[in-house]
Formats: sequence, structure tokens, C-alpha cells
Amino acid sequence: MKSPRILPLEACLDLSMVGGKAVGLARLLRGGFSVPPGFCLTAATYQEFLHHTGIESEQWRRVYALPPNERSMVLGSMKTKILSASWPWELLTDLQNELGRAPLAPDSRWAVRSSGTSEDLQGASFAGLYRTELGVAREEIPQAILRCWGSLWESWVMNYFSEQPHRPDFP
Repeated sequence: MKSPRILPLEACLDLSMVGGKAVGLARLLRGGFSVPPGFCLTAATYQEFLHHTGIESEQWRRVYALPPNERSMVLGSMKTKILSASWPWELLTDLQNELGRAPLAPDSRWAVRSSGTSEDLQGASFAGLYRTELGVAREEIPQAILRCWGSLWESWVMNYFSEQPHRPDFP
């Protein structure tokens, strides 16, 4: 069975599918706390997008294996590839459909956040490493998502990974 591309926030309970921030918000919702409406693009969606751009998860491991002084240029080219890529039609359609179902006024502003599957693990928080964009207009969300996804390919993220005693897998 194919993994879902997008999950409503309240269904974001699997850390391997959506990451720590989304799981935390889903738990708050289930506990009766007030959380703004939202949804999450899954790790499978991120992988599908990367594949569309020609980036495979093995590349993260290859870059990780490089000496730190060589990583920066390779990471920069991967980030540029993500930021300049066009959305695959199917993914963009799914995203636009989800935005159309959102119980918010069309002129509402959104928070777009990265929620990596390897963050918020025991002994490693990754707090503040990935990009967050606030006040994003609906029509700007696809590009904001790319900027968030591109933030996983920053030197400081790779450096933090390398400092972890139990190194997490590809973010």
C-alpha cells in the first residue's frame, strides 16, 4: 500500500511518517488542546519530491561521509536543486486540493514548518535547525515548503548530525 502524501494534523501520530513537530501537535489535539488547523506532507512526499529532482537518500549519506570542509559546496548544490525544482503535477494538485479544504479564509496566513523524522529523538532535539516560515499567503505555500525542505541540506544540520552519538538516518 502506498503511503499517503498528506495527512490531517490530527492523524499525524507516526514519527517515521511526519516528524516530531507534527506528532506533538497531533498529541495536543487529541488531548483537547486548541491547535490551529493544519496538515502535514509526509516523509514519503518529501522522498517523492527529491526523486523527482534527481536526489536520492543515498546522496545524504555520501555527503555525510565527506570531510566537513568538502560538504558545504555539495550541500549548497543540493539545496539549490530543491529550491529551483518545479513541483510534480500530482504533488502540487494534492497540495492545492488540501489547501482548498482547509477551514480557513482564503486570505489567512499560514505557518510552514519542517518536521523531520529524525528530530526530537532521545538525546537530539534539532530545535531551530530547520526552517520555519510564518505569515505565508496561500499562494506562496509551495515555495515556502521548498525552502523548508531545502533547509535540511544546510551545513549546520549536517554538523549537528555528525555530533550525535546515535546518528539518525536521512532526515
